[in-house]
Amino acid sequence: MRRSSAAAPSAGCCIVHGTLALLILSVGLSACATEAEAKLQLEVLYGRDNAYYYSIDVEPGDTFELHYVHSVSKSPVFGGFQITPDAYIQPLYTVYRAHGPGLPWPSDEHTRREDGALQITHEAELPREELRVWVSPLTSDRLEIHGDVVELSANSDQPRLVVIRVRD
Repeated sequence: MRRSSAAAPSAGCCIVHGTLALLILSVGLSACATEAEAKLQLEVLYGRDNAYYYSIDVEPGDTFELHYVHSVSKSPVFGGFQITPDAYIQPLYTVYRAHGPGLPWPSDEHTRREDGALQITHEAELPREELRVWVSPLTSDRLEIHGDVVELSANSDQPRLVVIRVRD
């Protein structure tokens, strides 16, 4: 019977191969974890066809505000929102100086701020997959996030629908 000229693997060889397999496995798991922790994107889309307008990296817990001038009272209004861990948008508060149609009615959930504005806290509001907002040059709508100011009603002389959503 002929013996193979190849030597049997030594214990050192098995340790090296085992270490290499663990290294490959850990790199693969690390890549999966990185993919799972990928940044979310807050997107702003225009119109019924969802034409892309703006996007920024966000993380759960990040907040943004929508500002506009109320079309009836002609006074500034803004609302705060927070990104949830499951990529929804949670309404936090609305701030205004003069009440007008469509604004939340003051209740036990309101506070008067030092600047005289009324702040309504939205503790019972459910998170939303997206916000749909009609914007107009008359209302000077803008989104503020991470120091960016996005003019939502610029670039159009007509009212139009804006969709704000979070994507992963």
